[in-house]
Amino acid sequence: MSLSGKAAVRHFLHVSIVGLDEATLPYARVKLAGERLVRASALSWSVVRAMPFYYLLEKLLAGLAWLPVWPMPATLLNPVDTSDVAEHVVSCAFDGQYGDRAEIGGPEDLDLVTLARQYQDARRLRRKILPIGLSQTKARGMGFVVSQGVRGRLTWADWLQHDDPGMRNAA
Repeated sequence: MSLSGKAAVRHFLHVSIVGLDEATLPYARVKLAGERLVRASALSWSVVRAMPFYYLLEKLLAGLAWLPVWPMPATLLNPVDTSDVAEHVVSCAFDGQYGDRAEIGGPEDLDLVTLARQYQDARRLRRKILPIGLSQTKARGMGFVVSQGVRGRLTWADWLQHDDPGMRNAA
């Protein structure tokens, strides 16, 4: 088939983010617009929403390492490992069902203060964590939600041990 020809797409599976309907951040609005385009398409489609990935949370927290005090919202979420999301997406791609699919989150509902403490423990950092209260509306607007769908298996603490930078260099 030439590049100018139409691809034979039987089904389009779009991976998106849990909680977009209430999120107010610019990136969330762009992702939601993408979902709307997929839903309006003439193609057969599915949308799978996932919680933020552990590696993104790790990048966020690593970027705070230079600060002596870490301000952390005291709100719940359940980030997830990419391998758990991949397994769920593959399952959705080949099960013959279409439309909005079960979202996926991590196995634990933890507040960001706990997630930051576990990160610091795993990376042998000692920084003061300052819990910040957020209203439920503000938290949801910032994308801090808990998935009510499928749960992954790998915990944040286990991921941190497996993804320890010191262990990568030892291998």
